[in-house]
Amino acid sequence: MILDLLVQLTTCGKYRSLTSFKQSGDKLTTEQTETLRRYTDSIICMLEIGMAFHEIKQFLVN
Repeated sequence: MILDLLVQLTTCGKYRSLTSFKQSGDKLTTEQTETLRRYTDSIICMLEIGMAFHEIKQFLVN
């Protein structure tokens, strides 16, 4: 679920899941790669402080 959320955030909703992104054959741009890195770091911090997935999603999507 977290990987799918990362794909959605990184691709601005163009892809809803890691599977659909992989099947598309698209590659991340340099900007998207940096965005992915920032979101990943943020999610790791949120998990470390005990946030649940639904809280993380609500925080990042809104």
